[in-house]
Amino acid sequence: MTRRPDPAALDTSYSAAVYRTRFAEREIAFTFGATTHRTDTSISPQTPWAVLTAFNPRSNPLSADDNQRRWSELHATLRAARYRTAPSESSDLHGNHREPGFLIFDIERSALLALAHRFDQRAAVFADRGKVGLLFTATERWVVLSLVPYPDRGPGASPSPPGGA
Repeated sequence: MTRRPDPAALDTSYSAAVYRTRFAEREIAFTFGATTHRTDTSISPQTPWAVLTAFNPRSNPLSADDNQRRWSELHATLRAARYRTAPSESSDLHGNHREPGFLIFDIERSALLALAHRFDQRAAVFADRGKVGLLFTATERWVVLSLVPYPDRGPGASPSPPGGA
């Protein structure tokens, strides 16, 4: 029998994850801090942006082939909608669990929610008007958090498409 992930533990893991992407011609990595008082505004512009993956729907692990198919479908969907994107990667603090995705520029909250629902994601990173946090799909609640730059730890930290595509 497959064990269902604990929702509270998942929510904690999303806020403790490291998110890597490329913004304003530089590679960045960030996580979320415990306070909502400080946000590094150099990586949180005033226009809306998001980080979304299609991997492991509802946090249930899939095969590499299934995840690759879902990533390709999300990529095609974003291109068809003419979103400007950059590769992203979400991982645990140790880099053991990695999920490629996309930094999506100029995406409104409602459009992000629609995509997250379509790809069965529990949450996505969402930023708007200088605030950033996690947008949970089940409740459509946006939890604004403190975005904290995270030091990269050498090779392999740069996001790239799955399978090197």
